[in-house]
Amino acid sequence: MATRGCVGIVQEDGTWRGVYNHWDSYPTGLGIWVQKKLIQEVKKGKTLKQICKEILQYTGWKEYCNDGICPYCGKKGDPYSIWGLLEIGLDKLESKKVKTEEEQEVYQNLKAEGYPDPHRKWHEHVREPMEPPERYHITKESVDSYDIEYIYLIDPTKETLTVVDTYSSKEVVIPIDKLLKRKVDWGKVGEQLS
Repeated sequence: MATRGCVGIVQEDGTWRGVYNHWDSYPTGLGIWVQKKLIQEVKKGKTLKQICKEILQYTGWKEYCNDGICPYCGKKGDPYSIWGLLEIGLDKLESKKVKTEEEQEVYQNLKAEGYPDPHRKWHEHVREPMEPPERYHITKESVDSYDIEYIYLIDPTKETLTVVDTYSSKEVVIPIDKLLKRKVDWGKVGEQLS
């Protein structure tokens, strides 16, 4: 089962909105991923405010990390409704005998075009390219409808990352400079939240 999460940005008025993450949103998963991505972007010379603005140009965390390119078709978009068939991967397809017609098609797509589903036959995108991402952002009011377990709130003004466990209502506040110096023990963050 998925551990759903959200990477949110605290707005100037104190509210927040953010992007969805479907898998591994616990601190030793998404927490580490957020830390690595922030470090990577700061090394490129971006400020925390610039990074936060960029995140909100997307609907999902994975979409943001992939610069908006869907890993299944190579087009702009955040994939959802993904057939398990697309998760097989080229290495696994090569190491086993391709049995079904669908597996054969995915294999041929990967070999010829570099993506398992270039024609979006086995997945959809959250939004079409011209739709505004805000329509799909998660807010405090919509958290329950997504069954979000962990929220990672980046506050560009206070320069903090607050990790919230929505089930226990506990939170841990981490200064961004500590995060950027890799001085966060994500296992302990998880323990503090439980």
